[in-house]
Amino acid sequence: VDHDRLFENLAAVLRPGGQLVAQCGGAGNIARMDAIVRELGHPFDGTKRFATPEAMRASLERAGFVDIETWLHDEPTDIPAGDFPAFLETVCLGALLAEMGDEEGEAFVRAVAERMPDHRIDYVRLNMMARRG
Repeated sequence: VDHDRLFENLAAVLRPGGQLVAQCGGAGNIARMDAIVRELGHPFDGTKRFATPEAMRASLERAGFVDIETWLHDEPTDIPAGDFPAFLETVCLGALLAEMGDEEGEAFVRAVAERMPDHRIDYVRLNMMARRG
C-alpha cells in the first residue's frame, strides 16, 4: 500500500477541516503467524506491510493533514476452532494460497492451524485520527 498516495487522495476528497478516522494493521500485526509462515517456507515477503505510528504520522503530514494522532493497540482475536482453518484460508493466507495448488494449499493451511492451537490471531491495530488542513 502506498500510504502517501492513499492519504493524498483522501485529503483531495475531504473538505478543509474534515476528519479522517481510520484503523488498519500496524507494526507487529500477525507477528506469530508471520513467523510460522516463514518457518514453513512461504514468507509473506512484501504482501503484508504494517506501518509504525511514526511512519503513518509522517505520511499524513505530507498529505496536508493536521491535528494528527496515531497509536497502536493490541487486539488479540480468538477464532472459534471450527472456523479457524477457513478463516486462515480466506482472511489471512489468501495471497500465499493463490500461488499454490489445491492440495498444497490445504496442507499449508492445516500446518499453520496446527501451529496455532489456541486459534488466536495476534492483531495489532494502528489507529489514526487527523483533520484536513
